Amino acid sequence: MAAQIVPAAPDGGWGWIALAGSVFNEILLAGYVEGMGSFYVEWQKYFNVGAPEVGWVGILVALNGPFGCLVAGGLSTRFGTRPVVIIGGAIFAALMLLTSFTTKLWHVYVMFFFQAFFIGLAYQPTVTVIGFYFQKRLAFANGVTYSGVGVGIIIIPLMVEFLSSRFTWKGALQVMSAITLLVCFNGLLFRPSDKEKYFLLQKETARKNRISNKNCFERLKHAIASIPKFLGFHLLRENPRFITVTASCCVMGYGYYGSLVFFSSKAVFEAGLSTFQGALLLSIIGLGSTISRATHGILLDWKLISPMSLYALACFISASGNFLVPFAFSMNSLLVIAITFGLSSGLIFAVSIMCVRVVLREDQVAKGFGIIMMFNGLGTLVGIFFMGFLQRTTGSYSIPFVVAGAALALSGILMASDAIYVTYCKGPSPQNGTTNANVLREAESDNDPQEGETLTTTSGNTDSVRLKSLKTGETGFKEEVRLIGLNACDGEDVETSPVPV
Repeated sequence: MAAQIVPAAPDGGWGWIALAGSVFNEILLAGYVEGMGSFYVEWQKYFNVGAPEVGWVGILVALNGPFGCLVAGGLSTRFGTRPVVIIGGAIFAALMLLTSFTTKLWHVYVMFFFQAFFIGLAYQPTVTVIGFYFQKRLAFANGVTYSGVGVGIIIIPLMVEFLSSRFTWKGALQVMSAITLLVCFNGLLFRPSDKEKYFLLQKETARKNRISNKNCFERLKHAIASIPKFLGFHLLRENPRFITVTASCCVMGYGYYGSLVFFSSKAVFEAGLSTFQGALLLSIIGLGSTISRATHGILLDWKLISPMSLYALACFISASGNFLVPFAFSMNSLLVIAITFGLSSGLIFAVSIMCVRVVLREDQVAKGFGIIMMFNGLGTLVGIFFMGFLQRTTGSYSIPFVVAGAALALSGILMASDAIYVTYCKGPSPQNGTTNANVLREAESDNDPQEGETLTTTSGNTDSVRLKSLKTGETGFKEEVRLIGLNACDGEDVETSPVPV
């Protein structure tokens, strides 16, 4: 069986430019979602409605945004990262501009519902594109990317508040729509790397081979039948480990967002703190989240801990903070919980994409991330509604936070079960994009595999092989490569074959 050689990620070069674009997109997209609350008071005054009515805007965004991520996974795998980000950013900016001309609240509902979809469409490839530029420094680059979320949470709400006070909420949306066009510019920075071109070519070749001998009716039938696979749902059927990761992220969405939404209310209405102190606690959570997102990559790149174990540990720490909330009635005690929750919750989101890279092949990561974002969004909706229901029923914030803590603990248990299974039952899996793979052979620089050379599997069932180096072309230039798609059983021979890089 011929193995195919995948071009290596450059781990630098243009990758740093792409990383900068990814960070700025995180600031603009995630920051805007978090900053929408600044419009709520303005809408209440303008449309003469209460908080529950304008609160539906946030619910619609939380509902449809994850579906944008889901579709983006299929589109970016089919057409590439750059066009999906540019189109998503352009339509998002246009919808934001149109929202500024609305005269009724239901117009705002419709506009933000569609805005959310295109936010997700631009957001998902912004995160996954980093894997095409970094390999050895992937965890570090991923952490830097996610730190943009924390920066956006701090900057964008303040910007929205300032613009609304100067130009009304409509003027603020018009200015923000112009600023949001920078998402398209940042998308231009996602120049397709050799690795991304390789995967796009593989997908296109396979697609043409499937439909070349079919008539129009058969092609239409095939297109309809392939929609679930296009979106990535087949991964849930074929990969039990991915099911575990997805379930963990879904439950985590319930515990995390509900805790974040009600933390300030707990501080003000039960602990008797001022609204300023409540807002300060949220800012501290955001600051702690930013720090952990930016720095956790060192732990993973140095292989001090696996992504699954780090994710589970962060969930357990977050859960412990939630369990302590019922006993916190002072600024100092809530401050300690806010710092703990911020540092740990920031890790959860940043590491989730790394967990996906562990259990899926590199060409499946985009779809896989879209899947977990969708289920995380569903968990978020359930969490916000159910925590609100518990608070109204019990008249206290204690039970909601305990239940949210239990959800975070369950999320950690699910991810820890995968780490334990791999460590003690199946053996460790290589990180950063390989699936259930055992290294067949580590080729040293003075002993490179040649065309047609036979490699023999040594143990287990493998999907991919990493080689330290391979001579390409007549110049003898060496670069890290990967052999994928072998699906070789123990003892099976595998032949190498040249692929242009």
